[in-house]
Amino acid sequence: MKKQLLIAAVAASMTSVAMADVSISGVYAGTLSQETGTASFAQDLDLKIVGKSGDTTVTATIENLGVSDAYDLKATTVKLSTKLEGISFTAGNYESQNGNGLINEAVAAKRIGFSTTIAGVGVAMTNSNGSSSSSITLAGNVAGFDVKVQNATNSTRFVSVSTDVAGVAVAVERQKTATGTNTAYSLSTDVNGVAVAYENVKINGSAATQTDGFIGDISTAAKASAISASMNTAMGSVEVKRAKIDADKTVSIELTRGNVVYGYSKTTDLAADLSAKVSFSF
Repeated sequence: MKKQLLIAAVAASMTSVAMADVSISGVYAGTLSQETGTASFAQDLDLKIVGKSGDTTVTATIENLGVSDAYDLKATTVKLSTKLEGISFTAGNYESQNGNGLINEAVAAKRIGFSTTIAGVGVAMTNSNGSSSSSITLAGNVAGFDVKVQNATNSTRFVSVSTDVAGVAVAVERQKTATGTNTAYSLSTDVNGVAVAYENVKINGSAATQTDGFIGDISTAAKASAISASMNTAMGSVEVKRAKIDADKTVSIELTRGNVVYGYSKTTDLAADLSAKVSFSF
């Protein structure tokens, strides 16, 4: 009898393994740069592990390997996604972001969330670890405008609106904070094969958290803007950008050839920076 139970347990274990779908993907980037005559090399490796079984998915990310000398394997986010009675459920330590990244960047935190659709309106409720109240998000399309209201029941809500007007993609964000209101908008289109983009941010309340967006690091800025133009050439894809963060102006040029990006940038009162970045995904 014991042997039969053992065989049954092993068979059940093998069945569960066979039914599971596990994948590993990653991105590696190595950057050689030179500023004020000093050369440096930095590398970064991000890994993502995804396990699926039925309606349930577990995602773990291991980021920034190689950024320090420790080379420690540490999961930065772990998220469970599944269905409970037809309602989407997420739990774990995972990233969430206000808006589309014009003002704030994604931040990882311990949280649980429920989401569903009611009469064409997306409804989500999230509770972060240590918070005494839940955040409600409403999302839907109103007369051709994609509208999202995060933290909807609180006075410090975050509103995002996006649409397309005559071939121009338009996005607007408004963040109400305890000390003031932050606003941002972006425009992007294609003009005879040249992709043109513009972004403008004004911070009148709590500081923005975006440190690596289209404009750059605006976490200490009161106002910032950037415009870029990019196109494909015989040498590769070329992007020229001019950014202004408060009084500082930066002009940058990037040439992408295959998986290598060659860059030049010059910021007010700083030496020019030359770089070459190789990256690949697997």
